[in-house]
Amino acid sequence: ATGERFEAHSSHIEAVAPGMARIFVYRLGNLHNRTSAASLKLDEMEFGKLKVNGFVSLEVAPGPHILNVRLELEPGNCDLPLEMLGTDTGYFLVESRGENAAARTPGSISFLLSQTILGGIASQIASDIGAAMESEGRLCGGPFSVVRVLPAAALPVLKDLRESSK
Repeated sequence: ATGERFEAHSSHIEAVAPGMARIFVYRLGNLHNRTSAASLKLDEMEFGKLKVNGFVSLEVAPGPHILNVRLELEPGNCDLPLEMLGTDTGYFLVESRGENAAARTPGSISFLLSQTILGGIASQIASDIGAAMESEGRLCGGPFSVVRVLPAAALPVLKDLRESSK
């Protein structure tokens, strides 16, 4: 992420508007899906693309919501039901799911061993099928997971992150 630093960002400095709540969704660097931005939705409304070492913020009405994280063109997604109280601030960490990466392994190995375009296509299909099977029927499947994090754990990490472009 290359936007404004968290500590200087208006959503960190300014108070939450009366009758509203605020969420911060953030992502750290990791080995899987490093070059891919996670797509974020709240209650089916897209509100940002989350890059590695970045954050996105959004003011929301208090009440129940569904935070959705997915990777475009990949099978599976992660839904996190959450409850926001008035003037509450919630912190949510997006991470790569190792289970999803492991489910792609047979196709990835086959791709490395393949010497033809047709073999490469078959390997990609095998990889996608493995990922789809791993995510089938899960509330949180796909390449990413999302969890709520306590402010005491989130704030020290967020200070080093930058806003992801939307």
